[in-house]
Amino acid sequence: MRKALFAVAISFGLTWSCHPKEMVCYGSNNYKNITDYDVVPDVYTANGIGIDNSNNPEWQLNPVEIDFMVDSLEECLNANFKANPIIPEDIASSANCYRKDFSEGITIVRNCISVKVPDDLYRSSCSGKLLFRCDVDPQLCLDKGLEPNPACPCSCRAMIQDNNCIITEPTFEVFKGELARMVTSCNNPWRVGQIAPCLSRD
Repeated sequence: MRKALFAVAISFGLTWSCHPKEMVCYGSNNYKNITDYDVVPDVYTANGIGIDNSNNPEWQLNPVEIDFMVDSLEECLNANFKANPIIPEDIASSANCYRKDFSEGITIVRNCISVKVPDDLYRSSCSGKLLFRCDVDPQLCLDKGLEPNPACPCSCRAMIQDNNCIITEPTFEVFKGELARMVTSCNNPWRVGQIAPCLSRD
Protein backbone atom coordinates (compact mmCIF):
# COMPACT_ATOMS: atom_id res chain seq x y z
CA MET A 1 0.00 0.00 0.00
CA ARG A 2 1.22 3.45 -0.88
CA LYS A 3 1.16 6.03 1.91
CA ALA A 4 2.31 9.59 2.40
CA LEU A 5 4.39 8.93 5.49
CA PHE A 6 7.59 6.97 5.54
CA ALA A 7 8.38 6.78 9.26
CA VAL A 8 7.25 3.47 10.72
CA ALA A 9 7.58 1.67 14.03
CA ILE A 10 9.20 -1.77 14.07
CA SER A 11 10.18 -4.09 16.87
CA PHE A 12 13.52 -2.36 17.37
CA GLY A 13 11.89 1.03 17.85
CA LEU A 14 11.26 3.98 15.58
CA THR A 15 13.19 3.99 12.32
CA TRP A 16 12.97 5.61 8.89
CA SER A 17 11.88 3.73 5.84
CA CYS A 18 15.03 4.17 3.78
CA HIS A 19 17.84 4.62 6.27
CA PRO A 20 18.39 5.64 9.90
CA LYS A 21 17.76 9.35 10.35
CA GLU A 22 21.22 10.06 11.72
CA MET A 23 23.14 8.48 8.82
CA VAL A 24 24.78 10.67 6.20
CA CYS A 25 23.83 9.01 2.95
CA TYR A 26 22.85 10.36 -0.45
CA GLY A 27 20.47 13.13 0.58
CA SER A 28 22.64 15.84 -0.96
CA ASN A 29 21.37 14.81 -4.40
CA ASN A 30 17.94 16.13 -3.41
CA TYR A 31 16.21 14.26 -6.24
CA LYS A 32 12.48 14.89 -6.48
CA ASN A 33 10.23 12.10 -5.22
CA ILE A 34 7.85 10.81 -7.88
CA THR A 35 6.82 7.73 -5.87
CA ASP A 36 5.66 7.40 -2.28
CA TYR A 37 5.95 3.75 -1.28
CA ASP A 38 6.47 2.56 2.27
CA VAL A 39 9.90 0.91 2.36
CA VAL A 40 10.59 -1.20 5.45
CA PRO A 41 13.47 -3.65 4.90
CA ASP A 42 12.82 -7.14 6.22
CA VAL A 43 15.87 -8.79 4.62
CA TYR A 44 19.49 -7.59 4.32
CA THR A 45 22.17 -8.62 1.88
CA ALA A 46 25.53 -9.85 3.12
CA ASN A 47 26.89 -6.36 2.42
CA GLY A 48 24.14 -4.56 4.35
CA ILE A 49 21.69 -3.44 1.65
CA GLY A 50 18.10 -3.44 2.92
CA ILE A 51 15.42 -5.28 0.93
CA ASP A 52 11.70 -4.86 1.47
CA ASN A 53 10.17 -8.17 0.38
CA SER A 54 7.25 -7.90 2.78
CA ASN A 55 4.38 -6.84 0.52
CA ASN A 56 5.08 -8.62 -2.74
CA PRO A 57 5.21 -12.42 -2.34
CA GLU A 58 5.20 -12.91 -6.12
CA TRP A 59 8.48 -11.05 -6.57
CA GLN A 60 11.06 -11.82 -3.88
CA LEU A 61 14.40 -10.11 -4.50
CA ASN A 62 17.57 -12.18 -4.21
CA PRO A 63 20.11 -10.60 -1.81
CA VAL A 64 23.04 -12.29 -3.57
CA GLU A 65 21.95 -10.88 -6.94
CA ILE A 66 21.63 -7.37 -5.53
CA ASP A 67 25.08 -7.50 -3.93
CA PHE A 68 26.54 -8.73 -7.23
CA MET A 69 25.03 -5.86 -9.23
CA VAL A 70 26.14 -3.23 -6.71
CA ASP A 71 29.66 -4.70 -6.56
CA SER A 72 29.94 -4.86 -10.34
CA LEU A 73 28.75 -1.26 -10.76
CA GLU A 74 31.24 0.01 -8.17
CA GLU A 75 34.10 -1.94 -9.79
CA CYS A 76 33.25 -0.69 -13.27
CA LEU A 77 32.88 2.95 -12.21
CA ASN A 78 36.19 2.94 -10.39
CA ALA A 79 37.99 1.37 -13.33
CA ASN A 80 36.58 3.95 -15.75
CA PHE A 81 37.15 6.95 -13.48
CA LYS A 82 40.68 5.83 -12.64
CA ALA A 83 41.48 6.09 -16.33
CA ASN A 84 39.62 9.40 -16.73
CA PRO A 85 38.58 10.88 -13.36
CA ILE A 86 37.13 14.23 -14.47
CA ILE A 87 33.84 14.63 -16.32
CA PRO A 88 34.23 17.42 -18.91
CA GLU A 89 32.26 20.54 -18.06
CA ASP A 90 29.99 20.33 -21.11
CA ILE A 91 29.14 16.69 -20.40
CA ALA A 92 28.60 17.40 -16.71
CA SER A 93 26.22 20.19 -17.64
CA SER A 94 24.20 18.15 -20.13
CA ALA A 95 24.04 15.18 -17.72
CA ASN A 96 23.19 17.42 -14.76
CA CYS A 97 26.15 16.20 -12.68
CA TYR A 98 26.77 17.71 -9.26
CA ARG A 99 30.08 15.86 -8.88
CA LYS A 100 32.58 16.26 -11.73
CA ASP A 101 35.91 15.03 -10.31
CA PHE A 102 36.12 11.38 -9.22
CA SER A 103 39.87 11.25 -8.55
CA GLU A 104 39.19 9.82 -5.09
CA GLY A 105 37.10 7.01 -6.51
CA ILE A 106 33.60 5.83 -5.61
CA THR A 107 32.60 3.79 -2.61
CA ILE A 108 28.95 2.76 -2.59
CA VAL A 109 27.70 2.98 0.98
CA ARG A 110 25.70 -0.22 1.12
CA ASN A 111 23.97 0.30 4.46
CA CYS A 112 22.51 3.57 3.14
CA ILE A 113 20.56 1.79 0.40
CA SER A 114 17.19 0.04 0.43
CA VAL A 115 15.50 -1.74 -2.48
CA LYS A 116 11.83 -2.56 -3.05
CA VAL A 117 9.62 -4.04 -5.75
CA PRO A 118 6.28 -2.20 -5.48
CA ASP A 119 3.13 -4.16 -4.76
CA ASP A 120 1.23 -2.53 -7.63
CA LEU A 121 3.64 -3.73 -10.31
CA TYR A 122 1.98 -4.45 -13.65
CA ARG A 123 2.91 -5.57 -17.15
CA SER A 124 2.32 -2.96 -19.84
CA SER A 125 -0.01 -4.04 -22.63
CA CYS A 126 1.94 -1.72 -24.96
CA SER A 127 5.58 -2.56 -24.24
CA GLY A 128 5.32 -5.85 -22.37
CA LYS A 129 7.60 -4.38 -19.67
CA LEU A 130 7.03 -4.66 -15.94
CA LEU A 131 6.22 -1.17 -14.69
CA PHE A 132 4.89 0.77 -11.75
CA ARG A 133 3.04 4.05 -11.68
CA CYS A 134 4.95 7.20 -10.86
CA ASP A 135 4.56 10.93 -11.30
CA VAL A 136 7.12 11.10 -14.08
CA ASP A 137 7.04 13.90 -16.65
CA PRO A 138 5.44 12.40 -19.81
CA GLN A 139 8.02 14.31 -21.86
CA LEU A 140 10.60 11.74 -20.76
CA CYS A 141 8.58 9.04 -22.51
CA LEU A 142 8.10 11.21 -25.57
CA ASP A 143 11.87 11.78 -25.70
CA LYS A 144 12.28 7.99 -25.97
CA GLY A 145 9.79 7.77 -28.81
CA LEU A 146 6.98 6.46 -26.59
CA GLU A 147 3.53 7.98 -26.90
CA PRO A 148 1.73 7.89 -23.52
CA ASN A 149 -2.01 7.25 -23.59
CA PRO A 150 -4.67 6.32 -21.00
CA ALA A 151 -4.12 2.59 -21.60
CA CYS A 152 -0.34 2.94 -21.40
CA PRO A 153 0.64 5.96 -19.32
CA CYS A 154 4.23 7.06 -18.83
CA SER A 155 5.43 4.84 -15.99
CA CYS A 156 8.68 3.70 -14.34
CA ARG A 157 10.91 0.64 -14.28
CA ALA A 158 13.17 1.99 -11.52
CA MET A 159 13.28 5.20 -9.53
CA ILE A 160 15.04 6.74 -6.55
CA GLN A 161 12.78 7.59 -3.63
CA ASP A 162 13.81 9.63 -0.57
CA ASN A 163 17.34 9.85 -2.06
CA ASN A 164 18.40 6.46 -0.64
CA CYS A 165 15.73 3.93 -1.75
CA ILE A 166 15.52 2.34 -5.17
CA ILE A 167 12.05 1.27 -6.26
CA THR A 168 12.50 -1.24 -9.07
CA GLU A 169 10.82 -3.86 -11.19
CA PRO A 170 12.28 -7.31 -10.42
CA THR A 171 14.25 -7.92 -13.63
CA PHE A 172 16.50 -4.95 -12.77
CA GLU A 173 16.68 -3.67 -16.36
CA VAL A 174 17.55 -0.11 -15.30
CA PHE A 175 18.46 -0.69 -11.63
CA LYS A 176 22.12 0.15 -12.20
CA GLY A 177 21.14 3.40 -13.88
CA GLU A 178 19.25 4.54 -10.79
CA LEU A 179 22.03 3.35 -8.50
CA ALA A 180 24.54 5.28 -10.61
CA ARG A 181 22.35 8.41 -10.36
CA MET A 182 22.45 7.98 -6.60
CA VAL A 183 26.17 7.41 -6.12
CA THR A 184 27.60 9.72 -8.81
CA SER A 185 25.18 12.65 -8.43
CA CYS A 186 24.73 12.64 -12.20
CA ASN A 187 21.03 12.87 -12.94
CA ASN A 188 21.49 11.46 -16.45
CA PRO A 189 24.39 9.00 -16.13
CA TRP A 190 23.69 7.54 -19.57
CA ARG A 191 25.26 10.70 -21.07
CA VAL A 192 28.58 10.31 -19.22
CA GLY A 193 31.22 8.27 -21.01
CA GLN A 194 32.79 6.89 -17.84
CA ILE A 195 29.41 5.80 -16.42
CA ALA A 196 27.27 4.63 -19.36
CA PRO A 197 29.24 1.40 -20.09
CA CYS A 198 28.61 0.29 -16.49
CA LEU A 199 24.82 0.42 -16.62
CA SER A 200 23.87 -2.78 -18.40
CA ARG A 201 21.92 -5.40 -16.47
CA ASP A 202 24.75 -7.96 -16.46
